[in-house]
Amino acid sequence: GAGTHFSVGGNPYTAAPEAMSATPHAFSRRLRELYHGFVQLRSLVTPVLGAVHGTLVGGAFAGCLHTDRLVAEQGSIFEHGNLIRGVCPLGMLSKTFAAALGAHAQHVYLRNARATAAEAHAFGLVHQICKTVGVTKARAHSVAELLATDRLLVAAFRERRAPVEVAHIAR
Repeated sequence: GAGTHFSVGGNPYTAAPEAMSATPHAFSRRLRELYHGFVQLRSLVTPVLGAVHGTLVGGAFAGCLHTDRLVAEQGSIFEHGNLIRGVCPLGMLSKTFAAALGAHAQHVYLRNARATAAEAHAFGLVHQICKTVGVTKARAHSVAELLATDRLLVAAFRERRAPVEVAHIAR
């Protein structure tokens, strides 16, 4: 995404009025369809890289959790954001969040704690911090170039991913 604001479009409250009045089954199916492509990032053969800046809340945070390597500009802020907004974490967010943050996940979730780029790096969510947006973007490109020439490294990235668990998502 580019510009002053980027959203993966995962806000169920912005749905068309007819979608909000749909049966629970239809609404549930719509949400699963909405997140299907998002979750499928974990199924790609190639590594998924991310370069981020600004404040990442909810879906943006979830998008970061689906990357294999994340580079962040030093001023980035990470906030789960779903609990206080009454939004159900979908798209494997509850699973990938706990896997990425480990023992810190419950504290961050229940207190809606905001994490700086340095804190997200300490948790293991961010792999590298850069001083500017331009440097962040350039670093992500250089990692992509390295991966384009190293099949063993690509395989190692894929092996570290949490698998897509269809039964978990259905529940």
